[in-house]
Amino acid sequence: MITEILEALQASGGSASVRELSARLGVDADALLGMLEFLAHKGRLRREPWGGTCLMAEQGHVPPACRICPLRSMCHLADAPLGVVYTVVPPSSREGGD
Repeated sequence: MITEILEALQASGGSASVRELSARLGVDADALLGMLEFLAHKGRLRREPWGGTCLMAEQGHVPPACRICPLRSMCHLADAPLGVVYTVVPPSSREGGD
């Protein structure tokens, strides 16, 4: 299942929310969240905020989830809910480089 999660994240552009991955993989969101947190703890994924209160958006940066969102051109970040996406950490950026 870990490999399937990483493959689904790669297929979605490297970042996705729990809800998106749950639908894509047909896995219960609560069970999936545990696996995502495990991968984040191991350094394979990074948790990143998105939405209206995202500091990156407030500073003029485009959060990872926004870069891949098909509604990006119609979105108003100030109205968007705060959420979390999980982003694949490239091997070269991982601690130890594995």
